[in-house]
Amino acid sequence: MFERFLSLLDETGEVDEEALRNLFLPELREFSFAEELFQETVEQFDGEELLEICSEIVLTIQAECDADDFHNWNYDHLEFIIDCSNRYGFTIPRNLLNGLPEQLIILVDKNKLADPECE
Repeated sequence: MFERFLSLLDETGEVDEEALRNLFLPELREFSFAEELFQETVEQFDGEELLEICSEIVLTIQAECDADDFHNWNYDHLEFIIDCSNRYGFTIPRNLLNGLPEQLIILVDKNKLADPECE
């Protein structure tokens, strides 16, 4: 997934936001908050980091990552994803949270956890 997003980075390190929007939003088409989440993400991140966090958001919401990968993501990204989950109401698979540091676990709204596990 990240490679698809990374392909949107030009040689100057800039991201075509419209192309990113066209890749991100269809992945989350069933969620009414997708556009708002995209805008918030674009406001907080830029360049390659923006592409990375967008792919991580999609992987988390679609439960298409494994716990080892999730645990290796940038903690600022994980905190942002958890915060967005709390605000927008999307769920995070429980197995992704097992083994994370307590300072991240306590941020999670327990009502926003999903039982299905990632692959």
